[in-house]
Amino acid sequence: MPRHGNCFFDAALHSGKITGTSQELRHALCDHLAKYAEEYVGFLLNKFSPVDEESFVTNYLQEVESLKQEGYWSSKVADFFLLHSQIILVSQ
Repeated sequence: MPRHGNCFFDAALHSGKITGTSQELRHALCDHLAKYAEEYVGFLLNKFSPVDEESFVTNYLQEVESLKQEGYWSSKVADFFLLHSQIILVSQ
């Protein structure tokens, strides 16, 4: 897979176990991360113990929104994609 910011999504689709487009998968995963932000942020707060929790939550939500953009990649919250992509596979 070429490294162009969409490689995770392209690889998931290439597996043949998930259908749709890379943009549809990207949006589904981001929507999930936003919908369940409280749970994910709780995990991250325990992991990183930031001084300013309110700014941390705001940054998390901004990062999720940025990840909706085609070609954008960051491991700040994208590490949760693997978890949720497994949820998608199980539900199909």
